[in-house]
Amino acid sequence: MSDLPLAHVRVLDLTQILAGPSSARILGELGAEVIKINAPHRKIFAHGVINRGKKSILLDVQNPAGQDVFWRLVADADVIVQNFPPGTAERYGIGYDDVAIRKPDIVYVSVSCYGSAGPWAPGRGYETQGQAVTGIMARAGGDGGRPAVLGPYNFLDYGTGVLAAFAAALGVYQRTVTGQGRHLRTSLAQAGTYYQARYLLDYPGKTWTEPAGPGALGEGPLQRFYRASDGWFFLGATEADLTRLSGVPGLEFTVEASSGEAGGGAADAEELGKLLEERFLAGPAAAWVAALQAAGLGAHEVVGLTALMTDPRVRGRQMSVTQVSPEAGEVTMPGIAIKMSATPPRLGAPARQPGADAREVLQLASLAELAGLTGPLRSLGELEQLWAVQATGLLAGWETMTGPQGTAKEV
Repeated sequence: MSDLPLAHVRVLDLTQILAGPSSARILGELGAEVIKINAPHRKIFAHGVINRGKKSILLDVQNPAGQDVFWRLVADADVIVQNFPPGTAERYGIGYDDVAIRKPDIVYVSVSCYGSAGPWAPGRGYETQGQAVTGIMARAGGDGGRPAVLGPYNFLDYGTGVLAAFAAALGVYQRTVTGQGRHLRTSLAQAGTYYQARYLLDYPGKTWTEPAGPGALGEGPLQRFYRASDGWFFLGATEADLTRLSGVPGLEFTVEASSGEAGGGAADAEELGKLLEERFLAGPAAAWVAALQAAGLGAHEVVGLTALMTDPRVRGRQMSVTQVSPEAGEVTMPGIAIKMSATPPRLGAPARQPGADAREVLQLASLAELAGLTGPLRSLGELEQLWAVQATGLLAGWETMTGPQGTAKEV
């Protein structure tokens, strides 16, 4: 098989929580070798999912002995991804300017909540703050002014991870073309505005008609969720589809050819919505979806998470995968979202305990030729005595609970 796009690229991942680690995991799926650096003696959130396929070391980059290891790893690294609180990397002496002095061609990706400029830039924040400052909570809350979290699936965290991986890939490309390194930045706030672009347009005559709030079912009677006799489904149609919609068995209504509006008890959008609500209740969701699709209309049943993750088609596309974790046993989790013909992305190996790859990572560090520093790399035992590396007493990488049959399941 041909090399993956990022084969021979080494990434140092100094990130926490979701956005940063997700970006480095994507880079690994595209072929990069990823070294995951976490601080010792701290719990690592969602390690088993976001850090699969990475080599893990618990390294204190504030500790002088830990920095010796860090700089040796930097010597052979191509990309650094970090999401320390603003100003922290600089305070540790490992910000972009510090790294670029030693390695001018480094691709350095910084991830934050609010971005690198403006009055909020110094602030710390997570998914909820990112949603709060980009209007998402206002949209999710709806009328009345009470905010609501859109989730709890962390779409800004994962969306920012995608943008950070894209930024890193662009940096690698630019370095290949120009030989020069780059400092690239993205943030939860930038992702929040980017992914809401459709709803952030303003122009003369603009009317703000987007349905908002937890009760919103769609933008109108032709683009919304409907309840059938046994569950929900989504109808996706346009006014040009009214004639076909009106001919679906069980829905029959008349359409005014001159105006394109539905008649016969559905003279406007509100009445059409009420008519469809009433008639869709008369049959099961699967039957309505089949009839609507047969008429050339868009429709799909609402799929539950269990059904999604066990669907053979989803499994066949590796969107849902099962791995055997050394700690948690058999675990089903989201897989790979990118498809490529000649070089399909690789699914990373199951994550071991955080820090379990310390010896292998230190071996890589010992091979680096580090200008300006002399002497061999300290042994693992010495580094542990200096509190620079943790390789024993490792914390669990999975939060698990026991299922009905005693199967370990992710919480």
